[in-house]
Amino acid sequence: MSRQAELRDSVPDEADIERRYAGIRPLIPSSTGEALAYSLPTGLDLDSSVRSMPGFHAVGDTIGAHYARLEIALRGETRGSMNETLSCLSGIPGRKMRWTLKMYRLYVFLALRLKLVGWPTDIPFMNLSQITGFDRISRIATLWASGQMHFEPVTDEEHRAALNNPLTCAPAPLHFGIAPYLGRSDIKKRKYRPKKDPLDLRQGRYVRNGPKSARWVSQMAERRADMGM
Repeated sequence: MSRQAELRDSVPDEADIERRYAGIRPLIPSSTGEALAYSLPTGLDLDSSVRSMPGFHAVGDTIGAHYARLEIALRGETRGSMNETLSCLSGIPGRKMRWTLKMYRLYVFLALRLKLVGWPTDIPFMNLSQITGFDRISRIATLWASGQMHFEPVTDEEHRAALNNPLTCAPAPLHFGIAPYLGRSDIKKRKYRPKKDPLDLRQGRYVRNGPKSARWVSQMAERRADMGM
């Protein structure tokens, strides 16, 4: 069994997740104790846990990775497995999956020469945290755990195509594209000079406080400007 298959097997199925998080009780916390108990499985001594950690949580300590909802657990398990698979296949520790087309193209497709294959065609490619609904999250997690969604090496032809047209490397037909670069937000704005004017006392001859218009100008606003409205 390959290392990638072993990492996929580490993602639990729905039955395993239900058994693991069966003790989580949905409640509206009315106190600090209930708020902590909301993240603890049944049977854990909350009082002893709180007493052993001054201020409830010592620096760097956590009670445990217990999720409030199953879909949140699936997101975390799938995201972690993808990150570990990328590190294993690329041979570079700490590599992570990127969830925007721009970052995915730069740091996964071009840099690691790996591509994600098998993303559902009816779900837009985006961050797992932005995909709502247990059915959609469980579907993505199942595709990844079964191996239908996986990483493959990028060919030289695909690499050259992605350099010329970024949209060719999209892992799914539905995505949000790559937003154009709109420039810096401080264009024509007076900047602080720590050496020449450390107290920022210099008064300029003209007011320069940055762009006056919005980053995006709609067609309606443009027509109104042409009409003098």
